[in-house]
Amino acid sequence: MKLLLSIILSALLIISVGCMPKKPEPVKKMPQQEQMPQNPHGSMTAGPKLDLEAMLANLPEGWKKVEASSSMRLAEVQLERAAGDTMDATLAVFHFPGTGGDATSNIRRWQGQMKGPHGEPGAEVAVTDTLTLYGITVITTDITGTQLPSGMGMGPSSEIPDSRMIASVIETGVGNWFFKFTGPAKTITAHEAKIRAFLKTAKLEEENINESTSTINEPTSTSSRANKPSESHAVTFNPPLRATTQGEEVVVFTRLIGEIRKWKSDFYPAQSTPRLESGMLVWDATAGYRVEVLIIKNDDGGIHSAVMTTK
Repeated sequence: MKLLLSIILSALLIISVGCMPKKPEPVKKMPQQEQMPQNPHGSMTAGPKLDLEAMLANLPEGWKKVEASSSMRLAEVQLERAAGDTMDATLAVFHFPGTGGDATSNIRRWQGQMKGPHGEPGAEVAVTDTLTLYGITVITTDITGTQLPSGMGMGPSSEIPDSRMIASVIETGVGNWFFKFTGPAKTITAHEAKIRAFLKTAKLEEENINESTSTINEPTSTSSRANKPSESHAVTFNPPLRATTQGEEVVVFTRLIGEIRKWKSDFYPAQSTPRLESGMLVWDATAGYRVEVLIIKNDDGGIHSAVMTTK
């Protein structure tokens, strides 16, 4: 009898456990699609806008405004090709009110559209600088190497070697504007001084500018540097730089200019290609001084360091 009772109780326990509701499993969250970083100025609707018409009204010699090849481009400018190049360079202007991404995200995206002359990621050979003008900031990245094909239908269908990109984000109080120069390295280099001067013409619409509060960070004047002593600065390159081809030479010059700018924030070269004096590379600065660069090579010819001196 006791044995039968034990069997009945055990059966009832098994049935009750089996009938207990199962603990609900946690709901798996579906992965969200990566969103484009929002423009930090996207919520701002008041304030002066970039005066694009004024910038395009007086284009440098050899530049021509053409019909935009894409509805996403606000404007497009053709830069006359240099002798020996088979294509012109292009300036594409974009503006997406309320979106388009912040400066850092776009700089990184642009750098990802290029690779260096030895296959390095574009970010490793890029030189990026910042310029402050009337109420706006211009962040520019400069990359020489191979332009990569784009899967978005907005770039080349195949790799284009010996290319150069100078791309800028112009930050204003009501959003970002994007200026992207691309083309053969030789052609972009031939227009480099004009490109830099053109970017410095960026300004806000005049009717919205408060002149009493606007400032511009221009290169230091000649008179303010006249009595300053020479200064020196050394940099090292790991991996070493090489300049055995014309494309690599452009990369070296661009990298050196970038290092000088990091050291001297008021340095803007009067010419993109240096002259050679007494075994040193020499750039004249628009601020009235000059920078002499002594490059130091390894036994295999790689440039592992450079010593820069202001005069």
